[in-house]
Amino acid sequence: MRRAVIFGIWAGVAACAEATTSPAPTASGVVDAVEPPPSRPPTLEAVLPQRATWFETLDPVTVSGEVVAGTTPVSRVEVNGATAVLEAGRFAAEVPVEPGVNLVGLRAVSDDGRAVDGRALHAGPRHPPGVVLPSAVAVHWSPLFLDDDDPDLDDLATAAESLLTGAQVLEALVGPIDTEYATITPTAITVGSAGVDLNPADGGLLVADVRLAGLVVNADVDGKSLVEVLSGPATVSYTKLDAHLELELAVEGGVPRVVVRAAELTPEGFAFTSAALEGTSDGLKAALTDVVEDLVTEAVGNTLTETLTNQLPGLLEGLAYTGTFFEDSPVAITLALEQLSVDSHGVRVELSALFEAPNAAAAPSGSLRLDARLPAGAFSTEPIAVAISLDALNQALAAAWSAGIATRVLEGDSLASLGPDVLPDLFQPTERVTLSAGLPPTLIPRANPEAGHPFTFALGELAVVLDAAEGLGLPARHYECVLGARGAAGVERITGEDGSSDAVRVNVDARPRTLEVVAGCPVVPEGHDPGDLAALLRLGLPAFVASATGSLSIPLPGLPLGAFVTSGPLVSMEVVLTDGRFGTAAGALTLEGSAAFRSVTEPAPPRQ
Repeated sequence: MRRAVIFGIWAGVAACAEATTSPAPTASGVVDAVEPPPSRPPTLEAVLPQRATWFETLDPVTVSGEVVAGTTPVSRVEVNGATAVLEAGRFAAEVPVEPGVNLVGLRAVSDDGRAVDGRALHAGPRHPPGVVLPSAVAVHWSPLFLDDDDPDLDDLATAAESLLTGAQVLEALVGPIDTEYATITPTAITVGSAGVDLNPADGGLLVADVRLAGLVVNADVDGKSLVEVLSGPATVSYTKLDAHLELELAVEGGVPRVVVRAAELTPEGFAFTSAALEGTSDGLKAALTDVVEDLVTEAVGNTLTETLTNQLPGLLEGLAYTGTFFEDSPVAITLALEQLSVDSHGVRVELSALFEAPNAAAAPSGSLRLDARLPAGAFSTEPIAVAISLDALNQALAAAWSAGIATRVLEGDSLASLGPDVLPDLFQPTERVTLSAGLPPTLIPRANPEAGHPFTFALGELAVVLDAAEGLGLPARHYECVLGARGAAGVERITGEDGSSDAVRVNVDARPRTLEVVAGCPVVPEGHDPGDLAALLRLGLPAFVASATGSLSIPLPGLPLGAFVTSGPLVSMEVVLTDGRFGTAAGALTLEGSAAFRSVTEPAPPRQ
């Protein structure tokens, strides 16, 4: 039924195009009647501002132009639904704007029809192209991510325990330990079990309590001077060795730093066996054992502190991510460490961000500047939480636009992927659709947010060129139209097979009654009404917006442990966020959830 109605409209348009204004002569050559001229709707001309105009301020914008009457006078001109001032064929109206992409819908009305146009403009201050955004991302690790007191591999304490009990545990000891009394070269080290407690404390300290049980060190001893008698293979062991360490974490010049402010070791059950001691007196054995215990305990303590002070900066450096998204239209992201703080609520790291399009198809024009701030302090009690400023999200959208992610030629299977509801019947059979965007998408907070849709997402100056083939009783046709849309939006996570939060995607409420849509068709086949065609495209735009934004996602990187762990079971694992939940805080989008350690196909390259 719908197809029949559309064809009926088209047939009527074509019939009007074929009508003549000449008098109809009779058989005798006498004109006995004059047919009325075909009706013509008005037209809109010389409209300002031009399409895809950028305004640096948020001052109201004056929209003006000329309206040319058709067969009947123009009764009114509307701009965004409000009646414009109309004098001598010229109209003007003042339009308030919000930050980001704004839509301008125009409509001229007469008794014989109407003319419509839609265009978009970008308003508000911008960040220059290629600028690094400070305080763009915050990462918060609550005490639950540091140590949740259960044996599952989902916190840093359990990861540290895995390292300490691995085959290469305390590998820094596998090398000569040169002291005043002897050179001790460990040949093998084993740990029966390990326990680690990590607790943040006020004053910027991270407290680590390490318990090693069944520690055994096999070594070659080269004694010096009075203890030369110790030379030869030996074994030292502890029933238990406890270490209490207080660590200060900071970032200086983008480089993480860990300083041990206090270290206390408590050994129990030390034993020393060596063939070199056989046949010596008990007093000498006791004296030499005391010397070796002091040497080895000091060496183990130094190794524990060196391991923590070396590994923790590596973990923090892993947050300083560099990578590229979108293979066809690459967008490069660079995150750099800025600030780090430790308090009783956990560890908070702030990073700067830069999103760029290395192979930009469109000239970079900067990104929307909202001066949005990250939430302060502990913005979540979940194990892991990430806050991304709206400025960073808009820079990411602008980079994707510059990269040409919205520039597409759809034919064949890619055209079929749009679905049946996007292109109305009049444009069928469609051979090709060419898309390009004159403005980047923008995301701003809504004044009256709804649950699940706290933002306004805008897509403007989307140029659509349609080529339809001959068929279904219609000739080949060529259309050039411009569309724009604004609607309530939320952000959703894309879930991996293992429950991890793999990507962030804008979720637009694309229902026709909630989506603001403008459209105009400057180039249409002869005999077609541009207003009718624009109205038809508006019907399909909600489905298109849902399809387009559904494919616009930003991957969430994992933290590769292989970037700073050179051996052991963690080298081929990464930390990812799982069971993620989105929210808003101040001028940022937040994502919070639990941690998961999962295997990766290839170990990350060692950090230089």
